[in-house]
Parts: sequence; C-alpha cells; structure tokens
Amino acid sequence: AKFINNHTGSKFTADERAMQNLLRAMNEHGFLFIDSRTSPATKAKAAMNGLGMRYVHRDVFLDNQNSVAAVRKKLREAVTLAKKQGYAIAIGHPKSSTLRALANSADILGEVDLVYLDEIYEYYE
Repeated sequence: AKFINNHTGSKFTADERAMQNLLRAMNEHGFLFIDSRTSPATKAKAAMNGLGMRYVHRDVFLDNQNSVAAVRKKLREAVTLAKKQGYAIAIGHPKSSTLRALANSADILGEVDLVYLDEIYEYYE
C-alpha cells in the first residue's frame, strides 16, 4: 500500500490540525493521502499545501446512486474529464452494481488509459 483515502472521515478531514498530524505520520511511513472529498468542509487541501504536499483528490464519485446505469453515467463523466484535463481519479465502493458496471463498461473505459495512481500523482497541485 502506498496511498490512503478517507471514506467516512468527513468530521476528521474538516479539522486542519488533525489532518496535518495525520499527514505527518503518514509521511513518516511512506504513505500518501488522497482526499475522497466526502465533505465540502474538507481541510485536506489546506493541510497538504501547508506541509508542502500535493493535494490529490478524487474527481468523480461513482456510486452515490446504487445502480449500474448511474455508475456508467459517472464513468462517462470521469472519462470526459480525463480526456479534457489529461487525468481523473474516480472512486467508488465494491458494491455489486458498481462491480457490474465496471465489468460491463469497456465501451466507456476503452476511450482512456487506465493507470495506477502513482502514474498521475504528479499532475495534481
């Protein structure tokens, strides 16, 4: 493991000091943080920038709606964004509808190269 993201830590990520402490500890152990942006109150960007770190975050959340059609729509959104800016991070859950959508979306995902996070990490601020 190299990257860690928050999932249900909205209260925690809204606390800049807590985030700075977490980020320092993660850095000591070679981990990097990806902000899932589960809350508009996230202070991850301020904390990361304040420590001279890149602010890496998800661009598209895939499965707010639990259906294959909704996930495919979000995949299209992620692909459109990736084509526009050259990269995008999409995050979702291992729900059956999400997994089915991913397994049946070669038509969408074939429009971009799927890469490991460390291949696009440098593109974030």
